Amino acid sequence: MVMMAIKNRLSSLECIGEKLKQDRKFVKKAIKLAKRVVNPLQYFKDFQDDEEICKMAVKCKGSSYESVSDRLKNDETIIQDALSSAGSSIQHVPHHLINRELVLLALKSAPFCFQFIPPEYKNDNELILITAKNNPYILKQLPNLLNERSFVLELVKLNGVCIQFLSEELKNDREIAIEATKEKFNSGFRFLSDEFRKERELALMAVKSDFYNLKHVSNELQQDKEFVRICIKSKTDLTSYMANDTYDSIRINDREFLFEIIEKFYNYSEYKLYLSSGKEIVERFLKVDPNCFQCFDLLHNERSIVMELIPHSIDILKLSSVELRNDREIIRKAICFHDGALEFASNVLQNEREIVLEAIYYNSTNYKYASEELRNDREILEYVLVRNGNLIAYASETLRNDKNLVMLALKNSTQNISKYIGYKLKRDREVVLECAKRYPCLDVISLDFRFDREIVSQVIQKYGEEFKFACESIRNDKNLELIALTNGLSLKYIKSQQDRELVMYSVKYSGENLQYVNEEFKNDEDITLIAMETSNGNALEFASERFKSDKDLIRKYIKTNEHVLKYVSQNLLSGRKFIKEMLSINGLALQFLPNRMRRDREIVLHAIKSNGDALPFALGGLTKDCELRTIAFSNGLKFKARFGFDDLNKELILDIVKTNPKMLNIILAMKKEFRNDPDIIQSAVKIDLEYLDYCATYGKLKTDRNFILQLETNEFNLMKIPYKFRSDREIVLKSLKSYGKSIMYISSDELKKEISQDRNILLESIQSCDGFIFLFASNELQQDETFIEECISKNGMVLRFLSEKYRNNISLLMKAVENNENSLKFASNNLLTNKELILHAVKHFPNSLKYASYELRDDKDIVMEAIRIDPKSIKHASIELQQTLQ
Repeated sequence: MVMMAIKNRLSSLECIGEKLKQDRKFVKKAIKLAKRVVNPLQYFKDFQDDEEICKMAVKCKGSSYESVSDRLKNDETIIQDALSSAGSSIQHVPHHLINRELVLLALKSAPFCFQFIPPEYKNDNELILITAKNNPYILKQLPNLLNERSFVLELVKLNGVCIQFLSEELKNDREIAIEATKEKFNSGFRFLSDEFRKERELALMAVKSDFYNLKHVSNELQQDKEFVRICIKSKTDLTSYMANDTYDSIRINDREFLFEIIEKFYNYSEYKLYLSSGKEIVERFLKVDPNCFQCFDLLHNERSIVMELIPHSIDILKLSSVELRNDREIIRKAICFHDGALEFASNVLQNEREIVLEAIYYNSTNYKYASEELRNDREILEYVLVRNGNLIAYASETLRNDKNLVMLALKNSTQNISKYIGYKLKRDREVVLECAKRYPCLDVISLDFRFDREIVSQVIQKYGEEFKFACESIRNDKNLELIALTNGLSLKYIKSQQDRELVMYSVKYSGENLQYVNEEFKNDEDITLIAMETSNGNALEFASERFKSDKDLIRKYIKTNEHVLKYVSQNLLSGRKFIKEMLSINGLALQFLPNRMRRDREIVLHAIKSNGDALPFALGGLTKDCELRTIAFSNGLKFKARFGFDDLNKELILDIVKTNPKMLNIILAMKKEFRNDPDIIQSAVKIDLEYLDYCATYGKLKTDRNFILQLETNEFNLMKIPYKFRSDREIVLKSLKSYGKSIMYISSDELKKEISQDRNILLESIQSCDGFIFLFASNELQQDETFIEECISKNGMVLRFLSEKYRNNISLLMKAVENNENSLKFASNNLLTNKELILHAVKHFPNSLKYASYELRDDKDIVMEAIRIDPKSIKHASIELQQTLQ
């Protein structure tokens, strides 16, 4: 309790009793835990002259140096440790011990401690430069040094803010002004004279380095539209820094320029400001990014806009007004495009049978959003359960007590629905037995069945851990104990833990069970070796000391499991020769060594020669050692950027981006020379087109049409490329081939209409995105049976957008199941019982067996055909057939 209080409360150390304050072991723990206390040592006066505790305290909190005894204040190691983490401690160091090296150490740790260093060091130019980089305000104390031009130039290069402390003469020095403006994170532009802030060249430089500087350019430039245009081309988020009259002038008068801003500017908090610019501007916003609909509250009741935007996101329907969510046409359209759209329909429409039936045709999960009245409709529930037995959970209590429906649900469920079975049926042996074949249910069924050997046996065939819920007499059955142990029951629930056969069985299936056996069995070679084998060495944690000291055993498993080193005996861990050997086998084991070894350069070297990824586990600054980093890179170190950017070249960057494309933004921020390298951008874009945004910030590639056309990516989503290309026919067609949903983001209405009527383009794009583009075909084509047949021949998922007439057409289904394993999901219930169709489907996609009726999933001919092609598809067969075949 005391330790928890110390860890979480600043004042806890003050309240500790005297007895604990004199307990050495307690004091050491308390100092380590008291991370929120500035100087924990001050509360333990009896130990302020104890060298070990003082060293530990100062390492944990450098400011503890203030409380060490006068004798220990002279200890060089303690001084260095204190200054490394708390530079302000230099004020407590005896004056005669302070040297330039210690001052440098203190300033690097805490630039604000400049006031505490001895006067003789306050005129040292190098020390001033180091300090001023992070604390320019020390210059107020050093006016005499600010007259030397060369020194001042160095100062502003490090921190442009330093220019505010210069004389007027030096502030008007153009070279100094330029250097102060260049500084990216500490630009001194706002401190320049009015004349300099009027200069277009300097102002542009300032805005490019930090867009915040736009606030500080002269009023004349803020109102200069050409200047603002140039700024916007270099940065995207500038409108909030414009002069209000310029901003208003653009919104009201300069439409084309405003469109240019919109196409580059993505800041939802600012969208509302454009409402006063008129509907045309708002619609342009919505075309660039439909997600900004959330910011325009006044549009949430605009029917035409909601109808147009519904395909983009279910959020459009969520945000729409209550009135529009009661609009049948809007809800029907939403149902086509989004699973679960019925959830956001009005209560009236959720109670409309026609709408609900249409919704569950598209996706059976819509059943749970239907009204209570329709969820009590037996016909609707029966249709749903054929496809998804899990949905019995949303049926009324009456229907959950219907034996036929519950048996149907059990046969077609993929989740444990035992708790949703009606109360009466939980006492029905046939239902409970059917449930026991599939799911862990002993804890929810009637207590009487926990005495039923057959039911318990069926459950533990798959879920051994359920054995703990069986009655006492059943749990004493050794055969059942063996079955349960084979299927995941922990040995701790077995009474016969002294039975060697049971113990052997248990560790054979889970090495972790070794922790529950007695010392005799832990020392048994056969039992321990089996446990080690099944746990890939992790059972060593529970083995006897004899095995923890077995070098051959450790060698065997450390190769594939570095965690083994955590469990070896302390005697072995103290041997450098053994440690080096283990690290040569698996360098990642370095992370489990004591801290002193992780600071040992020789030990770390052995680790990274085996595996470069071990370097992050080194301590004591070794991760920054250039030689070690080079060796680690050559031995497979990933995420190299975390160790710095100095030695990154194009080859290394490509390697990093392939492993972790999110690093691209960080790398390009530091390595300017690669900001427009097409190979590097392309390598990230291949993984996901969203990484194209990274070159938008730093380079020109995003606006290069040829580069966009040459991009190779899995999903060429039109929304992820600049708006100006969304009406480019060649780029649009390229996008549609890999991502049919891109049709939603075409900015040209004429081009969108042309594509919706072009049979060939639609057929070429239909294979992507589950045939989604079919919904954008013209009405004429959507009613053309030849076109429909061609679409289904290319992508069977088009069935989901068709009426029951087509879902019941066996010739169409035969074509659909040949190209998509999920096509069968949208067949009518009648066809799911058609053996010819199901057999044809599993020949092409064995896993389509999961959509067949339970009777056909119990058909040996069909199941054997499926597992002949893919043995894993047996999981979709009936429980009875699975048990027979296995």
